[in-house]
Amino acid sequence: MIDKRLLEHDHDEELLGFGEPHTPRAERRRRSPLEAAMLALAGLGLAALVVQGAGGLLAGTWTGFALSYGLLALGGAGFFWAELKDTEPGIKHDGVFFGSLSARGRLGWAAGMLFTGFYVVIYWFPAWLGDHGSGAPTGLVRTVEAPARALTGAPASRWFLYGVLYTLAIAVFGVRMWMKYRHSRYHKLRTLSVIGCQAVLAWYLPNLLIKLGQPYMELNGVWPLKYDYLWPDKAGELARAGAVGRALLWWALGAALVATPVLTYLYGKRWYCSWVCGCGGLA
Repeated sequence: MIDKRLLEHDHDEELLGFGEPHTPRAERRRRSPLEAAMLALAGLGLAALVVQGAGGLLAGTWTGFALSYGLLALGGAGFFWAELKDTEPGIKHDGVFFGSLSARGRLGWAAGMLFTGFYVVIYWFPAWLGDHGSGAPTGLVRTVEAPARALTGAPASRWFLYGVLYTLAIAVFGVRMWMKYRHSRYHKLRTLSVIGCQAVLAWYLPNLLIKLGQPYMELNGVWPLKYDYLWPDKAGELARAGAVGRALLWWALGAALVATPVLTYLYGKRWYCSWVCGCGGLA
């Protein structure tokens, strides 16, 4: 039981007479040449993505995909590796409270508006991204046309674009997580698990199901996160889809009625949020 006096305690150092801290902040470390090179590589990838999104050279080709998304991912992952390779493994929260990106500074507000705006557009204004519902895609959606055709056998869509961005984000920031906690076998296995579940269960296999003419299902999704998998219309669609559809229905039932309660009882929610879920991985 917590003492009531502790809860009511006003711990304000200045009011108690300690004054403002006078210790100067540590100087920000200068970027190494390798870090600068990786940032430049990511910058080239971003520039290529902008050019292709505007309908420029190589849009919709494998070469264009490699020069945009490939360089962005390589530059981002390489930067995290170069930034952390000579540091002591472990938690690194120094300066987080004062950073513009993490303390409601200008960068934080800009990032918040960017992400919110992107989700508004992808849900309600897909044509702005180049997804017109039918016909050939344009704009940003066209930049993932090559992998979409290869994997699904269909034109790229806003959701395929979203899947590519999400999966690359999990992989790139997975490198950062690996480097920060490379001393911990637990965290290394957990990071590989999240990357694998996103890349295989949530992106590759669901899109492959489209190519095979089967119902779409993200195999890392379980009830209640994917509650509609067990609704009558979706369950009926799976049951009517032949052997593959029935296998997917049994997968959904087993995940909801067996795996989730048993694993949650044994390990708490971390078995899913920390080892399987892409949202948990990004967080």
